[in-house]
Amino acid sequence: MAQSAMPAFFATCLRGLEGPLTAELKTFGVEKADAARAGVAFEGSWESALRACLWSRLASRILLPLAESEIRDAQALYNVAREFPWEQHLDLNQTFRIEAHGTSPGINHTGFAALKVKDAVADRFRSRLGRRPSVDADNPDTRIHVLLRDNYVKFSLDLSGESLHRRGYRTRAGEAPLGETLAAGVLWLAGWPEMAKAGAPFVDPCCGSGTLVIEAALWAADVAPGLAAGRAFGAERWPGLDRALWGKLQAEAAQRRAAGLETLKAGRFLGCDKDTSLLRATRTNADAAGLGSYLRFERREFSEWLPSHVPEGPGLIAANPPYGERMGQEAEATALYVEIGNLLRRCFGGWEAAILASNSGLNHRLGLRARKVQALKNGPLDVQLAVLSIPKAVEGQPVEAPRLSETATAFRNRLIKMHK
Repeated sequence: MAQSAMPAFFATCLRGLEGPLTAELKTFGVEKADAARAGVAFEGSWESALRACLWSRLASRILLPLAESEIRDAQALYNVAREFPWEQHLDLNQTFRIEAHGTSPGINHTGFAALKVKDAVADRFRSRLGRRPSVDADNPDTRIHVLLRDNYVKFSLDLSGESLHRRGYRTRAGEAPLGETLAAGVLWLAGWPEMAKAGAPFVDPCCGSGTLVIEAALWAADVAPGLAAGRAFGAERWPGLDRALWGKLQAEAAQRRAAGLETLKAGRFLGCDKDTSLLRATRTNADAAGLGSYLRFERREFSEWLPSHVPEGPGLIAANPPYGERMGQEAEATALYVEIGNLLRRCFGGWEAAILASNSGLNHRLGLRARKVQALKNGPLDVQLAVLSIPKAVEGQPVEAPRLSETATAFRNRLIKMHK
């Protein structure tokens, strides 16, 4: 590598996952990591950065910052971009795409900013080499990330290529599916990495298209997300890539996947849903992830669960139930969370639980005290994750919800009746 031994990088992520991502990056050998808004700035070896591309379950992109400069208007943006030696990072025969984010004085539209930088890159190549590389908006060889903030612009090379949340297995999805990186963040915040190492079981009682179950199994099997079939990284097309190192990391990941899949036990991962069509999609996704023979999916209503249906635990039950904004009926969502709380107490005593909701009021309807609450983003929606330790039932005594006032009890019963 022509770069310094300890270059700087930036990993982007969903809001609320900056802390977990900081911790995850350190497992890749990163020496210094500082959480920022929607990302983490880090310093480390090239091996640690490439490991992050291949192994990160929480990052959206891994960026290599190239240059930063003060600008005062759109012409200054063009001038700064034209002065940068793009020919050192982009092959003439490769395609490229500019992805702009943020605003700056006189530059209020990201499309306009991307156009100015694209023109500057093209003009520099023409002046230096006589012709320019082509633009590909859909599947470029190189993605150039442009960040505008106040009077500054920062250029970065996207080492990820496609967003890292694309694991390659979600061929079918239901309404408002949970993103892969958010699902992994839920698992991290619930303590799943350590539980997975100990062989704990996992259950999602409203699994939808199966993202939580699949991510939990991939984690337990030590499968690198970047090993998805057909996955291409921006780093692979960068002239400065150490190809021997990259090949070694890929071979190591493939060996770990093969060894990890052998450790998965039948019946350890269970996903249920009341929608039969969604379960068909879930099985398709599980097969695409190479996990079809390891995961179990069943059609089941919350009211139909019995303790005998639960894998031998304790383990983790995680869910992304339909909530108010998605269902369009706040009362129906409230009744659903009351029912989930009853399910947790009735069948999952001694387990850990991680439940997503659109607001704290819904999670309060579970009737259990959260030991951790984390604000997150699910697409455009603000959501809250509640992590709970479900108390064990006392032998000989029924598990009941906390006592409610007569008014609250009547309201709860009405909501449950409406839901049914």
